[in-house]
Amino acid sequence: MPRDVLIIRGAPGTGKTTTAKHLARCFSKGIVIEVDSFRRMINGISWDSHQHHFDAIAAASAAARSYIAAGYRPVIFVDTLGFGSLELAMRALEGTSVSVYSLVCSTRALYVRLWRRIRGYRNVRNAIRFNDHIRDDVREFSTLIDSSRLAADKVSRKIAMAEGAPACV
Repeated sequence: MPRDVLIIRGAPGTGKTTTAKHLARCFSKGIVIEVDSFRRMINGISWDSHQHHFDAIAAASAAARSYIAAGYRPVIFVDTLGFGSLELAMRALEGTSVSVYSLVCSTRALYVRLWRRIRGYRNVRNAIRFNDHIRDDVREFSTLIDSSRLAADKVSRKIAMAEGAPACV
């Protein structure tokens, strides 16, 4: 049986969102919560504001708890969660069972993926900084997955297998 919450973290361009969408299909009551969706709700959002990011993590965590209480699992929680924000999310989700999957990729793959984007985050320099941080931020409770040469459906199958999910399509 999967954990209550599956955190998918990584730099922009590592495949977090697409992986989460594929992964949710592997669970009959799976749900995806993206912290960026909560950030967009803030009137006058500053994407550089740590406080806005922390507030969005808190709101997304509260929503995750609400869905868990309603019987949805796993909640697939998507964000970069680097530079101390993983700890904030873990504290906000305390009392739930959590698995953390950290996606990284090669600098070349990251560069190509970001420049192929039509919209969304495209700051390659910052994405590389986040990617390097996530790669170096190895935790005993986190599984590191290099998505450089893996399509999102393959990454999601890898996570689903680790969580004991039924066969994914």
